Amino acid sequence: MKIIFYCGLGACLFLSCTNDGDGSAAIQSSTTSLYAAKTKTVTTTNPANPQDQVGTIYSVLYEGYFPDSTRVLYGTLPDITDYASGEEPFGQLDANNNLPPDSAILETIITTAASNPELAFSYSALTPNGLASLLGITTILSQMYESDAPYQQVYDVIVSYEGEVVSDPQLSTTDRNILLTTMAVVRQDATGRKPRKRKDRDWEFSIGHVAATAYGASESDVSAVLYGLGATFE
Repeated sequence: MKIIFYCGLGACLFLSCTNDGDGSAAIQSSTTSLYAAKTKTVTTTNPANPQDQVGTIYSVLYEGYFPDSTRVLYGTLPDITDYASGEEPFGQLDANNNLPPDSAILETIITTAASNPELAFSYSALTPNGLASLLGITTILSQMYESDAPYQQVYDVIVSYEGEVVSDPQLSTTDRNILLTTMAVVRQDATGRKPRKRKDRDWEFSIGHVAATAYGASESDVSAVLYGLGATFE
């Protein structure tokens, strides 16, 4: 399944994997202002998720790069990366994120996810416990998607899951970071957007998108956003 979005903002701000005091606060403030300017009628954020800002940034970047449903600026993963690199303050994001996104691995993950989600998720750095957790929530979201559950129910389920991740003692710190980052992006994806494949569906979902985002989250916040965006249009 593909995830199709429509919106129109022209700016992007990113969150660093490391908290750097005033810099982080400035990014938070600026991105919050951009996000508030969006014409949304549903709640998409979750302040209880410490990685929530990554999802907001993902959404803002999408709306800056893909300004309308005709996909005038549609491009490849390198195109998306080039665009992001020119957006303030992308350069401050993550000094350790030197690996360029790999279109080949993105394609492999998406193709694999169609028949074997567990294998697709295993490309990430999740431990067995983290992998089982991601498979569990993905199964639930897939079932909700197939049954046309309303967006509010989906939002509530994701927020509840994020709370469980934060407090689950069986998850490693790396697991928590990957899962919370992935869910922050997925939650933004499961947002009422246009155009719709079906008029009665108010959200979209793709296992390939989850797997690609988790893979990116294993590297950095930056990669989570870029792989997530790449998977959306792969």
